[in-house]
Amino acid sequence: MAERRTTESCDQACEQVWRQEYKLALYNCKEGLPLTRSYTENKCDDCNCLSENDCRWKFRPPPRGVVGIDEYSLCCRYLEYGACHFEDLCVFAHSDPELVEWRERHAYRQLQYQQQREQQQGTSYSEKLIEKWLNNPSADRVVSRVLEGVRVESSRELNQVSDGRTYSFAWIFSFTCNPPRLLHQVAFLSNSYTHCFHIASIAAGDSDSLHPYSILPHCQEWSRDSSGQNRIEEHSYQIAIKFYSQVFGNFQQTILFDFGSEPVLMQTVTVSAPSDKEALSHHQQQSLTTSQRWEATCKQIVEFRPQELSDLDLNLLVTYQIPAAADQLFTRSVLDKVLNRHNYHSRFHDLLYIEENAQNKDISKFNIKANLHIMTSYAVPGNLGAARHVQNGQLFACFLLSDTVITKDTAAGRLVMEKVTSVLLMPLSKKRGLGLSQGNKEKVYEALVEDRTRECMLLRLSKECCEDLKLRPERDIEVELQFQLNRLPLCEMHLALDNLKDCSLVSPDISSLLSLNLEWEELLDPRLNCRQREAAGAITAPATFLLPPILLMGPCGTGKTFTLAQAIKHLMKKSDKRILFCTHSDTAADSFLKDYLSPIVEHDASDIRLLRIYHKNKSVKSVQPTVQRYCLLARNQSSFVLPRKEDVLKCRIVVTTVSSAKYLCQADLQHGYFTHILLDDASQAVECETIMALGLADRTTRIVLAGDPMQLNPVVYSEFARERNLHISLIERLSQLYPADSCCHVSLSEQYRSHEAIISLASELFYRGSLIASSKHPAHKDFFPLTFFVAWGADVQDRSSCSYYNCAEVLEVAEQVEELQKKWPVAWGKLDENSIGMVTPYANQAMRIRAELQKKKLTDVTVEQILNIQDTQFRVLFVSTVRTRHTYKEPQNSARRKEAQQEESTEDLEYGFLSSYRMLNTVLTRAQSLVAVVGDPVALCSMGKCRKIWERFIFLCHEHGSLHGATLSEIRTQLDNLELSRSCMLNPLAPEFIPRAIQNFAASASRLQASPAKVCAQVIVSSFCPVLFVLPGGHHPVLWKSLSPVQRIDLQAGSSFFCVPSVTWSGYQNRLALDPRLVARQATVAYNLSLLQPHGRLSPGPYSVDTSSQDLEHSKSGG
Repeated sequence: MAERRTTESCDQACEQVWRQEYKLALYNCKEGLPLTRSYTENKCDDCNCLSENDCRWKFRPPPRGVVGIDEYSLCCRYLEYGACHFEDLCVFAHSDPELVEWRERHAYRQLQYQQQREQQQGTSYSEKLIEKWLNNPSADRVVSRVLEGVRVESSRELNQVSDGRTYSFAWIFSFTCNPPRLLHQVAFLSNSYTHCFHIASIAAGDSDSLHPYSILPHCQEWSRDSSGQNRIEEHSYQIAIKFYSQVFGNFQQTILFDFGSEPVLMQTVTVSAPSDKEALSHHQQQSLTTSQRWEATCKQIVEFRPQELSDLDLNLLVTYQIPAAADQLFTRSVLDKVLNRHNYHSRFHDLLYIEENAQNKDISKFNIKANLHIMTSYAVPGNLGAARHVQNGQLFACFLLSDTVITKDTAAGRLVMEKVTSVLLMPLSKKRGLGLSQGNKEKVYEALVEDRTRECMLLRLSKECCEDLKLRPERDIEVELQFQLNRLPLCEMHLALDNLKDCSLVSPDISSLLSLNLEWEELLDPRLNCRQREAAGAITAPATFLLPPILLMGPCGTGKTFTLAQAIKHLMKKSDKRILFCTHSDTAADSFLKDYLSPIVEHDASDIRLLRIYHKNKSVKSVQPTVQRYCLLARNQSSFVLPRKEDVLKCRIVVTTVSSAKYLCQADLQHGYFTHILLDDASQAVECETIMALGLADRTTRIVLAGDPMQLNPVVYSEFARERNLHISLIERLSQLYPADSCCHVSLSEQYRSHEAIISLASELFYRGSLIASSKHPAHKDFFPLTFFVAWGADVQDRSSCSYYNCAEVLEVAEQVEELQKKWPVAWGKLDENSIGMVTPYANQAMRIRAELQKKKLTDVTVEQILNIQDTQFRVLFVSTVRTRHTYKEPQNSARRKEAQQEESTEDLEYGFLSSYRMLNTVLTRAQSLVAVVGDPVALCSMGKCRKIWERFIFLCHEHGSLHGATLSEIRTQLDNLELSRSCMLNPLAPEFIPRAIQNFAASASRLQASPAKVCAQVIVSSFCPVLFVLPGGHHPVLWKSLSPVQRIDLQAGSSFFCVPSVTWSGYQNRLALDPRLVARQATVAYNLSLLQPHGRLSPGPYSVDTSSQDLEHSKSGG
């Protein structure tokens, strides 16, 4: 008992000391003050209670990459709904106590790191120098690239480009001192990439005779005092710096040479991966324009109405027009927090109008000037030998998308690529009268989008346009283009809402599900597993059971489609059953018909008639002959015919897409005609799109929704509509209402397509451990199914677009694909185009990887963006993550809280694998035997919403020996340095990053360029505007957005580091990356400005910093 009381007393004393010292440490963390040692020194000698894994920590470990305690915030979704899809992998705190503990742990880690450094012979030289530099009013007197009386020469260029994976370089710096000087210290400024750089040798003496100094192997810091030898002042020094790496990447290091007086001399060396930028980049002839949108009030619009539009389509476009008054949109129903049967129709109608406004706003950003090439015919993509020709005086016109800023890398770019069916064009010719009407209004001509590929967009020009502009084939014309939104899909959703008369179909009463117990049919296919038989039993249950929509959920490969097919096969044995089968795409519908329904109709039940509905403008030649047999064709067999009521009544199975189901709604069919309505891939469509088919149902209709809500959601562009869950599919919304053990809520758990290791990770991360791997796919003898290849590259954003690329990852992917093809296992089968896939979120990266693979003559590799592979399987899937800390911008706390309420925002998709967990899930469940990730592990583990997921992935790779290019210890050391080390305040690789949100200020900034700066650096700071730095000597002004106050700044990430652009990278000349939070430190501003000055022109005095309101007004006025 006495021993127990002693232990309890010890714990209480430790707790009291710990809490008291924490308050002081936490205050110092917030204020950026030095940390106290007593927080760690005062712990009880009888216990070791301050371990990072100490039992005192009650909650989850905090996310990595956080450098200031104010960067932690609460998960608003968890607090509001009591649940979060990320669960333990969420990067936001799930309670106030957890948030407090995260801050405590951060303060403790900083103190622990400081104590460890002091125990290791004190703070490092570079950290001391940085501290002095940050607090010195004249920074150029602390560190400089030139030093009076010292001449420095290098044996090779400071900036080197490697021509292969293995980098090996050595720089020999020769110093000539007049008068002689004593070398005190040689050190690296940053502790990044310390495993690559080291001080190889130091020698001193006269120019004719140099004697070596003693130096440790792989030396990172050398000092005269620690060498243990007496030194004298010398005239000459030779210092060798060596670099070695076997990983593709961009590496930079700044070397400090201390000759006993300030300023300390520094030199910066870089090693980078080769880039095919010149070979791959295109000159952007097109440019965005800022002209107002063309409407009938300001222009005479010459319409070109497509013949493809049916009377129904024309009627929809007229019926569902956006209300002119805003108060007609933001009604009470749309402002209500909860969706119910009473506000269902009005709420979704208003949200669709709001979404249409948002889409129009995004499309209006892409008014471009383009060069059109006129022609009379073109080859149909993907149909060898097929061509289309114009008639009736019309012409085709083509322009290259590669010459524009339009890519699928952003939500707005995808909108233009996927939902634009026409454009308005106006010639840029200066000839008088060309394109002018008789009145005062200019003519603009509507042109139809005939086709589009990854590289170009093809337009069809009307006869009147061709005659007015005197267009001729094989000639070019410069025009201004304004894209027009295809309103028809949104109008079809309005129609679906109006056709849905009974809201109980989508807002069912689930109370009866608690006591309902269905028995399986004994005659079901024996190949069905237990859960599949449960789902098929519910689908085929007698009509006397009035069931709500049945949800069949599970990831790719769990047999959802197979289960639906077996249920249909069983239902066809009963003559009174009629089935409507819908999918989200024509490709999926054709695949289901060919693989499952055609054998049923032809072999098992030849008297059953099947109908496949196509839009009448679908090319017949693009449809497989097997599918054509079940379609309605015109007499000349050249086009499809829409079904009439009598056509439908003859058939027991109808297959269509959810969009084409509108033709059935117009066929005057009785509600409830179909006894079963099955919707596959239901998670890929918004609810308003899914219910088109439900307009044919009544309460006796058995409705089945199959899909995986954990895959990528449909994209919604209105933030207001997203907050009200317009992007949520019907199957996902209902899954949140149904009891987990309901007979109408069946989650398939056995996965048959992927290796056990892949499924085990996907199950752990996204499906709460419910998945079971039932496949027999063999693994590669040299590669574990989860593999990570490190590439220390830099992501670069094209100045002409929003797309990113990473040259180091391009080279790494190409080399690993080449190696894998050489070692392709026989057990994996023949190597074809579906064997190896390569996915990335960005079009520019995909283009560069394709080019590199072609250069190596590597065929049979499918390179796509992630959004294009949702219905595809690969034996091996390579993933290029692209993004690094160079361009990532951490949101401010207020923005972060708002973003946390959205599980998958459009910004998450733009950040790709850093923040989109659905994107990661899609990748994992598309690979059969191997997922090979290429990327920057430190960036992935320290940024975005998915950082904890990446931590888990990389740890598994480490455990199984499949982490290549770096060790887990090296990665964790870099993460620790990122969060705690003072030397990581310098990030030499950081280029200027200007968020697109403030690019509109560029025009006003350009006016300031012509004005000479009155002081060496004039800093204009405001709480409501970006920070503007006017550089002397005619340098371009730089804009930066104000951020929340954090002690350490990273301009690459917009959050935590500080930038020293001492080396001019291509495309970043005369640009200064600086955060306004360091404006108060005059030394910091002055030092960075001095680095941009030519050699020998450094000002010896301090730079003045002015934050007056007069200067702010001066900047606004441009004068």
